[in-house]
Formats: sequence, C-alpha cells, structure tokens
Amino acid sequence: MLSRISGMLDSIHKIELEEKDRYGAGGEDEVEELIRRGGWAYVRNPLAPHPSKPGVFLESDFLVHVNGGLFAVEVKKLIGRIEYDDREHRYVRQVKQGRYGEGAFVKRLSNPLQKTNSFAGRLKGYLLRVDPRFRQVYIGAVAAFAPTADISAIHDPAGLIYTTEVPEFLAHQSRASDGRQRPWLAQALRHVPTWDRVETVQGELMYGLFTQPALVFNDGSMKKSTIPFADVAEVRLKRGGLFSDASDATIQLLTGEVVQTRVAFGNLRLDRFGSVQVHKLRNLRRIMPGVACIRGGRAAG
Repeated sequence: MLSRISGMLDSIHKIELEEKDRYGAGGEDEVEELIRRGGWAYVRNPLAPHPSKPGVFLESDFLVHVNGGLFAVEVKKLIGRIEYDDREHRYVRQVKQGRYGEGAFVKRLSNPLQKTNSFAGRLKGYLLRVDPRFRQVYIGAVAAFAPTADISAIHDPAGLIYTTEVPEFLAHQSRASDGRQRPWLAQALRHVPTWDRVETVQGELMYGLFTQPALVFNDGSMKKSTIPFADVAEVRLKRGGLFSDASDATIQLLTGEVVQTRVAFGNLRLDRFGSVQVHKLRNLRRIMPGVACIRGGRAAG
C-alpha cells in the first residue's frame, strides 16, 4: 500500500492547497481534544488530490476512524445566525449584528456539509486506487459549528451539528456501523496524506512540507545522525536545561520502536506554501511528519 501511495505522490510536481472557502477557521483544537478523549483514531487535516488540478489538494479538518468506517469532520467557527440561502441547500447565509450598532451583516457561504461530502468522495476515490478494499469502506461527512453560532435553522443530527455534539455523533456512528471488523483500516489511516507539522517550544503549531528527506542532527557527542522521515511517526524534544543548547529527543518510529537520544544541533526546513522557514531543533517541541512519511520529505517544486 505504502509504495503505491508514494508512487502517486511522487508524480505530483507541485503540492499546494486548493483555494477553498477558508471562512470559519478556528475551533479545531477543541474538537481534536474531544476526539482524542473519545479514543477514536484520526488524522488531522487529511488531504485528497484535486480531480482536475494536478498537484492541488482538497482538505478537511479531521478524518476519524469509527469502527469499520471513516468520517470526514469539518469544523466552522462563526458568529451569528446560520440559515439556508437556497432551496437546494447548496449555500447558507450568516446573519450577524455589527459591533457598533450599524445593523445586521449578511454573508453568503457554501454549505460546509456538501463540501465535506464532496471531499469524502474524492478521498475514497483516491484510496481506492491505493487499496481495492476501500470499496467496502463507508466514508461519511459531518460539519460541526462552534457554539458561537446559532444553527437551529439548519441543525441536523445526521450531519449539521454543534462541535459539542461531535462525541455523541461519533458514538452513535460506532453503534450504527455495519458490524464488519476491518483491522487493516486503522493501519491504513496512517497513510492518508496530511501536512508535515512542527510545534515550537512556545506551543505554536505550523504546517507545510519538509524540504529534506530525513531528520539530520548532531547528537550529544557531536556525531551526525540521520533518520529518514519515512520511518518516523513523531519526534518529541525537551530542552536539557536552562543554559543548555541540547535537547532530549524521543523518536517514535512507525515500527513501534522508540529511540532515545540527545540532540545538540540541527535544523529543519519547512516550506509554508512558497515561504521556507528554517527551524532550529532546539526551538521545537514536536516534529510530526505527514506527507514526508510517504514522499521521503522531498519538497514540491
């Protein structure tokens, strides 16, 4: 499976995010905590190749493994009243009061549930090319709004809900599954494309594409070490002390093996969609390869 995914991604000369409605961003961290508490396996920011634009990816906020199926979860953080804006329910409108008494503002937005259903379909088509067993896997969709919005006019327990209802929704889907156990699916979830990520010591999360195929650093004895991102699930770094430039590193490999080492020096380059950042390893708390696990970390370009 992994080699087939790698081959498809290697054929893409440029990777970028589809220009999509970015309205309502925010609230994902809170939903991630709810999903984590529920014990569901998930991928954050799953990607699916655009059907007609090579190198362009569609994105959702989460892909959650619920028993024998998967659910794409889109999170929206809006303020005001949300209601349908057409008979086909392709659009919704946001009605909110101005902050300074200037009356109500109305904005027309695409229906996030329909967009997420479309993403789920595209993702399934992509995964079918990777593994024919996905033909039997249901990939559903749900759009979750933060409680800052009033969605009473469009609320539907089947797919348009509040973020606080996400655990109940997923639990219900668990009970309503087809009952078929697919032990391979949890493993396959690890190979769904997503962005490479870093978390700084200040707690700031950034995502993009690593421009190097491996984690390269000098250890405590200044010996150079190289660990391919294709082997890495996650790296956790902890400063060695107030006056120390070195960090203690815990490297979780995809095989389940854990490597403990000391990182004295090293950099990581992250392509943030055209802008390359260079992060010193001592300034990072976590390194989470996504696409780098599949593509060997090679930058698009």
